[in-house]
Amino acid sequence: KTGVTEYWRNVVYSNMGPNGSFNGPIPAGSSASVQGFTCPSDRDWRNVTILPITLLEFKGNLNAGNIKLTWTVANEINMSHYIVERSLNGTTFSEAGKVNALGNITNTGYDLTDNVSNFTGNVYYRLKQVDKNGGIKYSNVLVFKLNGKSVNALVVNPNPAKSFFVLKLSAAKDGVASIRIIDMVGKVMTTEIHRISAGSNAISFNELGKYASGTYTIQVILDGEVMNGKLLVSK
Repeated sequence: KTGVTEYWRNVVYSNMGPNGSFNGPIPAGSSASVQGFTCPSDRDWRNVTILPITLLEFKGNLNAGNIKLTWTVANEINMSHYIVERSLNGTTFSEAGKVNALGNITNTGYDLTDNVSNFTGNVYYRLKQVDKNGGIKYSNVLVFKLNGKSVNALVVNPNPAKSFFVLKLSAAKDGVASIRIIDMVGKVMTTEIHRISAGSNAISFNELGKYASGTYTIQVILDGEVMNGKLLVSK
């Protein structure tokens, strides 16, 4: 107002609160007063929320006794490192390798190769994501059948699925696969193109939450061959 010279007042901890309140801990909004007149509409907000890392893709390829795991992430803020964990029974996992995070905000790709020439049966992998504060997040689990035949074939697991599934694709040779998810009336819900290596490949699909319950066809076109599998989405 005219004639008032002191337009400020110190903001103390009790004037800081979430969602516009005047009390409580950070995150905070500051309440300001002018000569004792509270001005609740004048607030200074500082959003320091760090968005969680996003795992865009986690897949692997088995060839000549080696499994190459590859993954792509986004929003890699505050990440420390990644640990690829291996299991021979699908329950007990141990470290197979460690990769330090690069700390990029944009999409970043990583890979790690694990030798499995001395193993038989199934081998399982998951990705452990560790941030600088010690927080941990796990990926979906990929499974590979060792000593299998190298022919074109696909397996969908888990099935039924709720939020994700893993497509296991065996290929006789290197190639490019077109993968489509088709609903019950023939509508193509999504199409993805993946470079496939000779041997066993595992590709995760993590966005089934947007699909309605029902039966879908997983169609793969590889080297001129069309392969179809069924996926049941159950909420």
